[in-house]
Amino acid sequence: MTEDLLVLLALTSPDACHRLQSALRKQGYRVITAQSGREAVRHLCTVVPAAIITEWEMPDLPAAEMQAILRAMCPAAARLVLTARPCLETSVAALEEGALAYLPADVDALTLLGRLHTALERRPEVLGDAEQQGALRRTQAEAALYKSALQHTSDLVAAVDPHYRYLYANHALLAYEGLQLDEVVGREAREVLGDSRFAAARASFDRCLAGDSARFETDCPHPTLGVRRLRVACHPLRDADGVIIGVLTVGRDVTEEKQLSPSGRPCHAEEGRHPALLEYAGEPGTQ
Repeated sequence: MTEDLLVLLALTSPDACHRLQSALRKQGYRVITAQSGREAVRHLCTVVPAAIITEWEMPDLPAAEMQAILRAMCPAAARLVLTARPCLETSVAALEEGALAYLPADVDALTLLGRLHTALERRPEVLGDAEQQGALRRTQAEAALYKSALQHTSDLVAAVDPHYRYLYANHALLAYEGLQLDEVVGREAREVLGDSRFAAARASFDRCLAGDSARFETDCPHPTLGVRRLRVACHPLRDADGVIIGVLTVGRDVTEEKQLSPSGRPCHAEEGRHPALLEYAGEPGTQ
């Protein structure tokens, strides 16, 4: 059964992507495509595929980092890896990274479909009995609900992997930083934040990767409001088995809170916040 199963196909070659996409759709799979590592990561911010078919490495992401990011963002997906230069060393590395199949880049559609079906069968939560499939659908619905909630909160939410590379950034954070999704997801935190802000965050990131929570404050240059004060809470990001796979950060502008209100007490919560800061909970993609 392939109905309703979503496949992420991430290949740099437009011809190969089109050829395999057509073959997958003829078999009833739903397919989304990406032609770069960062585009694949952006898709995973909004969807939960049953399978991921990707090149071993792509020009914008080194092999090990790309595979680690895919595994961290979608651990239940069956992953198939294609490569133009197959060798034993790369094959072993791909399998160690959790890939269920390792194939040449020019693989024919029939072989790919067979290996994909086999890989999915090894994921009982994807192709199991009716009860297991129902559980999968509920899990996917819950994941979509959580992602929607994160996109609509006014808090600035992000996730970084153990290499300090962004896995996720919500709409509020992108608006606050004045950046687009492809300028954040897949990029290193130092590149996004700058040296000084990354230095302020790194100690907290490292504490979370070691299993603790942490908090820090930093000045942030807002695109329209000037320099603002940002308070960021950091927590370990764990997979379904409890293994730490990164850091979850939740930021909030506390500029007004740091200032005294007319009554002489600190402002809290939404009180006194600049009106522009309350617009960040709008619909995603309104940049």
